[in-house]
Amino acid sequence: MELTNIKEAVDEIENENFQNSLKQSTHITELIYIYKQLINLKEQLFNIRVQEVNYKEYEDVRFKVAESIINVRIGIKQRLNLDYSRESENMKLLWNLQ
Repeated sequence: MELTNIKEAVDEIENENFQNSLKQSTHITELIYIYKQLINLKEQLFNIRVQEVNYKEYEDVRFKVAESIINVRIGIKQRLNLDYSRESENMKLLWNLQ
């Protein structure tokens, strides 16, 4: 998968996740499916040769994937009434590193 395809897929997932957050009725299985898609995209990023793409674009996509993974993990834990403070801390760290 090319970087532009990964970026487009992440954009679609981000939009879907945003719509789901507005509904507050998204089933946990749907969130888990989205989470699996994001993990797959993260793995696809490892297969891209950074030397062959624009590094800034690569880092932007990598950041979006990481951010989306954390957001979905938060959503899953909220649905399960679990503590998501670790994910919140991870998000803060991610944003501080950007």
